[in-house]
Amino acid sequence: MERKNQSEALVHQLNISDLLRDIYQLLSFFLASRQIAELDQSSLYGSNDPIFQFKDIERDLITNNLISIAIKIRILDDREPHKFDMFTDYCGLITKDILNPIESNGLGLRDACNKIIHARKVNFDVDSTTTGQLFLHPYIYLEGTETKWKKNIKYEVTWCTNIDIVRFCRESAAAIQTLTR
Repeated sequence: MERKNQSEALVHQLNISDLLRDIYQLLSFFLASRQIAELDQSSLYGSNDPIFQFKDIERDLITNNLISIAIKIRILDDREPHKFDMFTDYCGLITKDILNPIESNGLGLRDACNKIIHARKVNFDVDSTTTGQLFLHPYIYLEGTETKWKKNIKYEVTWCTNIDIVRFCRESAAAIQTLTR
């Protein structure tokens, strides 16, 4: 395929409806988790209800959606510099050095996306029903490393963050709404 103007850069074409669907699904996965875990076990299947097999794929679905959303939101943010600066609601908290946890700071949407993309560990906030079925609260805990330099010496600092999924979804949807007006 020949381009008419070779100097014109190609950009990723993002379908905003697909991105909004992904955000909705992410929020739904977390909000449905407890409801699925609390399904009536007096059915024919009891605690072996085949619907509980969805719990086996829940974390994979969430992780894939979360990374996809974070990447797409970052692409949108990079296209419209400083548009996301107007968002003041934080999606979570970050401790920039867990060996020196003096303070935690609010985590905005852009930084939340960066941490999701670069995390080396992902933990879920897991709880159980009175019958022992596991479910997820809408929070994730991420950990990763950042390379730093001090007097030409390279070292790594381990950070950790918690992200409130409801706030992350709300801020993501608000950002999209702002960019598409």
